[in-house]
Amino acid sequence: MNNSFAGFWRDGAVVKPEARHFDEDDCVIARHKDNGSLGICISGDRDWHKVYWLDTTATEATSDKPDPGEGWRLLDPCEDVEAGDEYFFVGASEWLMANNHRSYEGKQTANVNYRRRIAPQYVPYTWDDRDELRGRWFRRKTKESWQTNYERLACFFCLIDGHFYVNSIRNDELLNECEWLDGKPCGKVV
Repeated sequence: MNNSFAGFWRDGAVVKPEARHFDEDDCVIARHKDNGSLGICISGDRDWHKVYWLDTTATEATSDKPDPGEGWRLLDPCEDVEAGDEYFFVGASEWLMANNHRSYEGKQTANVNYRRRIAPQYVPYTWDDRDELRGRWFRRKTKESWQTNYERLACFFCLIDGHFYVNSIRNDELLNECEWLDGKPCGKVV
């Protein structure tokens, strides 16, 4: 797979090149808006609003990353793409479902930003949560297919030596060993 990065055109009226965009000869490639001709712009006071300039800085080095949105995080460039991840590229108006996990062995495509949903973090319920739990059905998680998941109705609560119990199951065991009928952990989201 080719990991090279060619670059993308930026409107000089919107974004002016910074020091990191110039090469060792203090030049940047530009295309004039009025006639489309190519030129090499030397740094200094230039009419940047009259050109599109070629940004050859790799995406991970630029500061204009898209906002991943609430409940999401941007992937680091070395992370593999997984099912459920989404991507955003320059010029796009929305995040799109990525399929790199199937077609490119999970590798990221250059000049594209990827995001992943942040998994919720759960903590054990406390005595103050007992009204929320009352009457809810839960079951023990089992790893062995021959074991039966017995469903239980949360109806008996007690506090013994500072530990909160639901139907004789301690709150930390409830979180780690049980789940609601929808498959979510028996705990509250932080």
